[in-house]
Amino acid sequence: MQRSHIVTGANGYLGSHLVLELLLGQPEAQVVCIARSDGGDARQRVVTAVRLAAQTCGQALQTQALARLQVVSGNPLRPEAGLAERIAQAVAGRGEATFWHVAATVRFTESEAGELERINTQGATHALELAIVAGCGDYNYVSTAYVCGDRSGDIAEQLEPQAPATFSNPYERSKFEAERRIVARAEAAGLAWRILRPSIIVGHSRTWLSASDSGLYKFCELLEDFWSSQRGAAAPRSLRFAAPENAHLNLVPVDVCVAEMLAIDANMHSRKGIYHLVSASTVPTADFLSSVAAATGIPLTMASAQELAEQPLSRREVEFARRVAHYRPYLYGDKRFERAASVRACGGDLQAERRIDRQAVLSWLQAFLKRSRVHSDASPEARLFTQQRALPAHFNVTEHLLQGAARAYPDKIAIRHEGGEIRYAELAERIAACARRLSAAGVHYQQRVALISHDGIEHVAALLAVMHLGAVCTLINPLLPARDIAALLEQAEVSLVVADVMARQRLAEIDAGAPLLPLETVCAAPSGPECEPLLASPTGPLDHAFAVFTSGSVGQPKLIEHRHLDPIVATERYAAHLLDLRVSDVLFSASRTSFAFGLQNLLIALLKGATAVIAPQKISAAVVAELIVAARPTVMFAVPTVYQYLLDDEALSNRIKGRNSLRLCIAAGERLPQAVATRWLQRHGIRLLDSLGSTEAFSTYLSNVADGDYQGSTGKLVPGFDAVLRHHDGRPCRKGERGVMWLRGPSLSVSRQDRNAGSRFHGGWYCTNDVFWRDGDGYFHFCGRHDEMFKVAGQWVSPLDLEEVLLSHPLVREAAITSSADGVATEDSSTLRTKAWVVSDQASPGLAEELRTLCKTRLDARRYPHLVEFVDALPRTSTGKLQRAPLRRRAEEESAAAHAAETIPA
Repeated sequence: MQRSHIVTGANGYLGSHLVLELLLGQPEAQVVCIARSDGGDARQRVVTAVRLAAQTCGQALQTQALARLQVVSGNPLRPEAGLAERIAQAVAGRGEATFWHVAATVRFTESEAGELERINTQGATHALELAIVAGCGDYNYVSTAYVCGDRSGDIAEQLEPQAPATFSNPYERSKFEAERRIVARAEAAGLAWRILRPSIIVGHSRTWLSASDSGLYKFCELLEDFWSSQRGAAAPRSLRFAAPENAHLNLVPVDVCVAEMLAIDANMHSRKGIYHLVSASTVPTADFLSSVAAATGIPLTMASAQELAEQPLSRREVEFARRVAHYRPYLYGDKRFERAASVRACGGDLQAERRIDRQAVLSWLQAFLKRSRVHSDASPEARLFTQQRALPAHFNVTEHLLQGAARAYPDKIAIRHEGGEIRYAELAERIAACARRLSAAGVHYQQRVALISHDGIEHVAALLAVMHLGAVCTLINPLLPARDIAALLEQAEVSLVVADVMARQRLAEIDAGAPLLPLETVCAAPSGPECEPLLASPTGPLDHAFAVFTSGSVGQPKLIEHRHLDPIVATERYAAHLLDLRVSDVLFSASRTSFAFGLQNLLIALLKGATAVIAPQKISAAVVAELIVAARPTVMFAVPTVYQYLLDDEALSNRIKGRNSLRLCIAAGERLPQAVATRWLQRHGIRLLDSLGSTEAFSTYLSNVADGDYQGSTGKLVPGFDAVLRHHDGRPCRKGERGVMWLRGPSLSVSRQDRNAGSRFHGGWYCTNDVFWRDGDGYFHFCGRHDEMFKVAGQWVSPLDLEEVLLSHPLVREAAITSSADGVATEDSSTLRTKAWVVSDQASPGLAEELRTLCKTRLDARRYPHLVEFVDALPRTSTGKLQRAPLRRRAEEESAAAHAAETIPA
């Protein structure tokens, strides 16, 4: 039998969850919502609320479900001409209709008694008149009559025989009166009625998420605001809150509440009854406050009457109690709600084996605070970019891609890979199918999902699908040893791992600590209904979308989480503004997407509607040359070493020459040696552009341009980014002076370690540890990492300066400079010396002396490598970046061994 449901308050927390479950659980039913436009679009307000409810529940919502949602614009709480007729017309011919009145206002002060009477009492009875005129068979009234009063003790599932002598507050009085008027009017009209009394409604029982920031969540926010205002030497060490020792809270998860509402409504014998939608167990107020303390890190405790008699509240504690007085009614009572009638009407106990305790409260608060802190930690630059770009409050980068490039260029090739190619329309279908499967596996908003796989079409689909669901896709390099992957998984605290077959072989050696899904299954080609698009999670531009680890070239890898707006920064400020990236471009990136540089290059291509050429699993100079010839990219991204390898191999270089479609070649990851740039220009007629980004910035923030006069610099700042160079004592550097760069910008994000330590992140500025000097035209010239520079004979040595000279020698393929304690004919064996590590096909003592002389000539007599050691290869990260730390350790070990040999007695 067809059925219609009419719902008020659908743009509120409980009402939106009710509508969601009606749409998903009763596919034949029609859902009609009555909502005010409030100067906007009434339907859009409801749709937004329902999408947030789906996000809270971890539900994948299809567009077809919302097609059954009809919104009648109007205010159900007061007389409005024609509203009842519009409602009746909306449900005409749809069979029996049920009216759900959920709309209400929650305020407690006597000054607002008139509004409470108008909305909660008169409004509820007016909604009942609408139900009568519309011909509804049932009127379900959601009444929280006894949640916020001081009343304690047993509360029966019945109308009170008479009003109490006094009410705790006008809210309680308004609900008490509304229940009586509704029952009396419904009985007189012959309309079936139900009174549904929820207790304190909180987040979902599985995801712990809540789309509401009111109630007890707001209590936490007020606490944090109050605590942060108490600074200085006289700041309190703890904070007490007065409440009776027997005070308890009854917290009901929103999904449990809705499930019981629908079960009671489905029971024809439940008409004309009062039902408590409450939890079977309660939480002591003391446990709630301790959960708040654990979630916020603020030492909040409950003070009993006996403790207060011995030590009254301090002035600060009294002030805090005043600020949260709105929530006092929630925290003072010990209400014991009868629920026998509800259990009978539900056909059984829907809460069997569920228990609401301190740990559940902690989980709800942690999930709420996690999101609120993401937003509060966002920099002014990120907020300004959001405003300038006019990004909507609900913005999802995958949805942006699908509604932009994928819709505009459905037949254009989006990705080329060694496994094939895929067009934008096909990619959209693959993302939808992948998102459905991940949602079925429990992936939802705020979760971290690890993606450990080699680059490919399935890899990209999984990445975008995870972000589409509002989860945080955490990319991990699949080439790492199993023990390193285990450490990164532990650091990231992931809840699910998606891995390809090769990665799963490595994961078999460790305990991943989370469920494992095969990439091949999750991202298999879709069929039938799986191709239908899903609505994206209504994330905000400041919500986290993906996470990448730093390369670890100068220490342990650190997790960096980036927001949904960050790829837009890279696309619009860097790719469009400086690279003039076009829809017709074909981008090839030699770097893998498990690193920020490779991920940036992939996303700017897709967001711009260009074609992304993904590097194969096994990459070499020969493979890159073949890709340049076969895929005909117009823009290429690689670390300088790749360009050098292509130049050093005459056969490969000749293969590229004359068949080159490239218009832009970008180098990043480490400083571009001028010798490589010069040779590339001479050989291929294309300027090699140096640039610099970082995992923390995600977007490239320093770049040269094709028609610029950059003279060997790293480049100028990308619009939106700002930088200052500082001496070791914090003083700003003048033009031409070397200093460490401090950076800020709209896509900047730092690790938890750096944020907590404060030494590298302060006031929105991040210390990159890179040393630059800035010329009069605003170009930055890279000198090296601050932690890789060293002093020799009182003079600072920049490894890059010496490496630049060494690489200019035609017989040198690679070079690295480190310090060494290996003194040469010195009295102090601990004196640092400069050591060169050189890769050359013609190693000899004579070449070593040539290199020393070359450095003395090009630089000065004091800056040259005292020691030269020829090696077969230099250590590099999987991204191709030079690693000097292993060379330094090797030099130290060799020096220590030599010194030990000298001191052994004959």
